[in-house]
Amino acid sequence: MSRLPSLSKVGGLGWRRRRGAAPAREYPVAEPVAEDGDAFDEIDAVDDLEHHAGEFVPRARQTFDTRELAPQSDYGAEVLDVRDVTLRFGGLVALDQISMAVYEREIVGLIGPNGAGKTTLFECISGFHRPDRGHVYYRVPEGSEGAQPGQVLDLLEEAPHRRAWLGIGRTFQNCRMFQNLSVFDALRIAQHRWMTTGPVSAGLGTKRSAADEEQVSEATSELCQMMGLRPYQNKFCAELSYGTLRLVELAAIMALKPKFLLLDEPSSGISQKETEQLLPLLQEVREVTDSTILIIEHDMPLIMGLSDRIYAMAAGAVISSGTPEEVQADPGVIESYLGTSRYGTVVGSNA
Repeated sequence: MSRLPSLSKVGGLGWRRRRGAAPAREYPVAEPVAEDGDAFDEIDAVDDLEHHAGEFVPRARQTFDTRELAPQSDYGAEVLDVRDVTLRFGGLVALDQISMAVYEREIVGLIGPNGAGKTTLFECISGFHRPDRGHVYYRVPEGSEGAQPGQVLDLLEEAPHRRAWLGIGRTFQNCRMFQNLSVFDALRIAQHRWMTTGPVSAGLGTKRSAADEEQVSEATSELCQMMGLRPYQNKFCAELSYGTLRLVELAAIMALKPKFLLLDEPSSGISQKETEQLLPLLQEVREVTDSTILIIEHDMPLIMGLSDRIYAMAAGAVISSGTPEEVQADPGVIESYLGTSRYGTVVGSNA
């Protein structure tokens, strides 16, 4: 994997290095819609409706009090609030009343053995799975399109593609870039969101379309320089090592200028040396872009050194949360990773 030279030189990409803590924000507060002061009441997910002051209102059109989200933390306002998310596949409970919160500018780790439900939770947040019940609330950041900054949306009511417009970017377990495209072209395609013209203008060769293409090419060149991909920009993705391909995937996500990153096992399939480069790289990504990161990772030294807080999952449920030190010392986490003997003691312990 190529080393990130300097993320502070971002120029036209519109990023800046953060200096100091984020100022406190004042968010608009909607009027309560229930007589008892509760912003909303949950009912059976099968009905897909909510009850307010004696009448049923579709969730897609509801308004609710933003004070329902947690107050400011040391990092800022609450960005993501997952509440009681449950998902079943037939008789298998993949997610069992999952609840977690992610605050502005945090790096939150999500750990657990294979089959714990980590990626399934990402699929729910990303819109690829619809939970049987629960909510995924998201506070819209500044610079998003189609929603007011500070507005709180239930992501389960949004189309999957809307996540990109709302400032959410995601990588996947298996990196699958366009194999027959060069790195430069792949990153140009990733910036489609910032194009102001369509295929008709491009086909006619209008001045506006030409200006769009020039701007995207300049931004792509800058992105290649910033991510250390300049030596590979004219190579096809099929020619790259898996570690470099992972870096191209991250660069493609950063081309969207996301404010909330979902990273699914970024160290999967890469060498130990490349894994060691991920920690400072991701820390610098957060500092430069002012983004919030939720990351799934099996590499314990990486995730423990990177995360501000950690949630541990097992069998579709959250079994522990807290600082890396607290989670590492939790007996339930140790047991879920190491297992127990038939006598009930943790395998490998002297107890």
